[in-house]
Amino acid sequence: MLPTWHTAAARAAVGGLLLLLDLGTVITAASRPRDDRGPVHGQAPAPAAAPQDDDPGILTPPAPREPRINGPSLYGVRPGNPFLYRIPATGDRPMRFSAQGLPEGLTLDPASGILRGTIADRTPRAYETTLAALNAHGRADRARASVCPGGV
Repeated sequence: MLPTWHTAAARAAVGGLLLLLDLGTVITAASRPRDDRGPVHGQAPAPAAAPQDDDPGILTPPAPREPRINGPSLYGVRPGNPFLYRIPATGDRPMRFSAQGLPEGLTLDPASGILRGTIADRTPRAYETTLAALNAHGRADRARASVCPGGV
């Protein structure tokens, strides 16, 4: 049986934050006073509310079928460290990827769009590259995507 609470509050520490819940007035069925005028102090029972469907569903528009390259236009790595970057692209699969102007030491897997390797030149500078994604519905290019080893 549930306890009877009158204007009680519960406090709980959650992740270092203090959460305050106002439980209001909770009356159990066993403690509710009844008389011949109605269920609680002569009040008529509240009519049952009709269930409402407030769920609007998914509001995000679907991704386009043609390729679209998303993500940063500048991606950095410390000189001499391994480089790993997946070209973020939306659109129907299968999709093929290509890159022009990659620094020596980086390779691209055209099926997955993953760039990996270690840049051979340790001189801090930006390498201007062009990334492309191609599928049956079109092509997307991201020009001037910069790969920057060091503090550029």
